[in-house]
Amino acid sequence: MILFWRIVVDILERPILGPIAVMLSAAYFLSIWLFAFFEYTDYYLDTWVVTNERIINIEQHGLFNRIASELHLATIQDVTAEVSGPIHTFFDYGDVYIQTAATKTRFVFKNIAHPEQIKNQIIHLSDEDKRRHGMMKDHIESEKHEEEGEDDIKTTKL
Repeated sequence: MILFWRIVVDILERPILGPIAVMLSAAYFLSIWLFAFFEYTDYYLDTWVVTNERIINIEQHGLFNRIASELHLATIQDVTAEVSGPIHTFFDYGDVYIQTAATKTRFVFKNIAHPEQIKNQIIHLSDEDKRRHGMMKDHIESEKHEEEGEDDIKTTKL
């Protein structure tokens, strides 16, 4: 260990090599800090807001680029929770994918805690919103017919 510090001191005391070594190490550590700052900013400023009417997704890309999009809960077709790897499984972190038929076909909630619970909550809110807007009327009627033992086949008299 003492030998290492002697080599470092010898390099830093040289008139040309010393300042170059200081500048290179300063640039290296500055680039590490900048990378960490950009990653933290990107993660921290990505926001998802789930209300009883819609989901709002705000994604930060870099420092000066933000994309905000929303989808109505009634348009949700599929919600998938994905937990991959032993670390994500142990800490219960993962991704939630929301599929719609709109232009932006997939919303992604990246690295969120308890993805299965979030998925179930979104499905529950979506079903409530569809009931409120009357979009599940056909679905509810078909469930009632199945419970009553009625066939879904309709016959008409000619």
